[in-house]
Amino acid sequence: MSKKFNYSDAFHRNIGLLTQKQQSTLKKSCVAVFGVGGIGGVITEVLARSGVGKINILDNDKFVIHNLNRQIFCYTNTTGKLKVSATKAMLKKINPQIVVNTFREVTPSSLTAMLKDCDVAILAIDKAKPCIAISRAARKKGISH
Repeated sequence: MSKKFNYSDAFHRNIGLLTQKQQSTLKKSCVAVFGVGGIGGVITEVLARSGVGKINILDNDKFVIHNLNRQIFCYTNTTGKLKVSATKAMLKKINPQIVVNTFREVTPSSLTAMLKDCDVAILAIDKAKPCIAISRAARKKGISH
């Protein structure tokens, strides 16, 4: 039987690298990650393991077998699954209390929702056009990216 999840127990080893106040700030923070394949997947894992409380993720792709060599949440049992769904499930295994919102495409309404209340936006998409739209939307909201 597993012990009930306790945020302080899970992330107390961050103290020293971070102050208690900084850890508390991470717990209250929201990060938008655009693209959760190669680098974006690694980033989302690090954010979850650091104790970030809310992560909004966007990706329109599914994991395929040739992603196994480089995408952290791609396993034989996640091939064929939406990257955002598989990523959310894995992040919830790291921190059951984390809030993960998923999005599939870059549109004006999804950008508004993705960036709402976010502190930072991370661009991990390999196409220029959506990155430009995301960058402009983040800059307009005063969000670091």
